[in-house]
Amino acid sequence: MLLNRRQFDADLDEEMRLHLELRRQEQIDSGVALVGAEAAARRRFGNTTYLKEQSHIAWGWEWFENLTADVRYGARALRKSPGFSAVAILIMAIGIGATTAIFSLVDATLLRPLPYLRPEQLVSIQADLPGIGARDVGISQPEWLDLQRSSIFEFVSPTWFDENNLTGTSQPARVSLLIVAPNYFSLLGAKPQLE
Repeated sequence: MLLNRRQFDADLDEEMRLHLELRRQEQIDSGVALVGAEAAARRRFGNTTYLKEQSHIAWGWEWFENLTADVRYGARALRKSPGFSAVAILIMAIGIGATTAIFSLVDATLLRPLPYLRPEQLVSIQADLPGIGARDVGISQPEWLDLQRSSIFEFVSPTWFDENNLTGTSQPARVSLLIVAPNYFSLLGAKPQLE
């Protein structure tokens, strides 16, 4: 990038020199003295430093120069006080990590649709008994059959959470599981991996 910039500056200087030479020759051809022709050509051409700056802006060098100057200044400031630098970097890392974790959670739960057929039609019904302070007590089989026959819902599939011991050749482990009705996968429009 730096070599391109040096080549660009060299080409720009050469082009400006040629334009000044042409302007000077125009002045001489129109009868202006040699000493006055150089000054008149510079006045007519304009401020070369300003024109170089405008060329750098037009070609996009200014943002790169500002960025490199800011990075150099930041590196010098961080090198000057390493304790502050360590704390600042740690805080930034924690902030970036927390932001990433929160966005991942929001993306997975709110932004992406559920991976089911017609997820906007899925509802969850919970039965509470406020008189005795019981929440989500589940429904009985007659209630389930009544909901199915009511034609309010296309599918009604009760689920139950449970915890059991998983045993085998190694130590038993406590596992959480979801007990579902036979039509559960039809309701979700999904196929179980094992039947």
